[in-house]
Amino acid sequence: MKIILAIPTGDRTERAVETAWKWYDTGAVKIVAYAWDDKTAKALKPFCKKIFRGFRKPFGVLQNYMAMAVKKWDVFICGADDLWPEEGTELIGPAAREVDGNILWVKDGLFNAQPTHPIITRGWYDKHGKIFDEGFMHNFCDTDLFVRASMAQEVVKCFDIAFDHQHWLKTKQPKDMIYDAGQRHWGHDKQYFQMKHSKFLNTHGADIPQIRTLDIVNSAVC
Repeated sequence: MKIILAIPTGDRTERAVETAWKWYDTGAVKIVAYAWDDKTAKALKPFCKKIFRGFRKPFGVLQNYMAMAVKKWDVFICGADDLWPEEGTELIGPAAREVDGNILWVKDGLFNAQPTHPIITRGWYDKHGKIFDEGFMHNFCDTDLFVRASMAQEVVKCFDIAFDHQHWLKTKQPKDMIYDAGQRHWGHDKQYFQMKHSKFLNTHGADIPQIRTLDIVNSAVC
């Protein structure tokens, strides 16, 4: 099973290398990256199967691009340069195989109320052809995906797998220019989400079906 971890990054060379090294060390994934600066691209070469180059673009756009450009994968993790593996990386393949056709919601230690960095199965991707709505500049693209997949009953929660999201809100480190750039679009992205999901917001999620939970640790497929 070919498991791809996709990292869009730039202007954060040390952080990107540390993150890539942690994933590389697990032996569980093949890493691909999209880097928008030469220094980061060069530093990531020892860890990455493929490095795409280009201008900086929104998170969702770059994840969609890498999922399309890599082509041959069975599992696609929407990663980031501040997302580390924590536990259960060896379970990603069995879990994804068990729930193919859905997205996997795993915990990230910060925004556990939704799949902030979802795991996409090949069956789900082939059905939809795109992961994120590219109308979002940065924020809410994950929330939008969660709402869409939940309403279609295509989300499975598996907290036997955990990431460590080293976001500034968790680490209490100062925001850098990349975080600032994302937050500048908060108002636009919130308005777009509210416009797109006005029915969902008005019903307070009452129409969302029960989400299946996968206990992969105690499953026979493990």
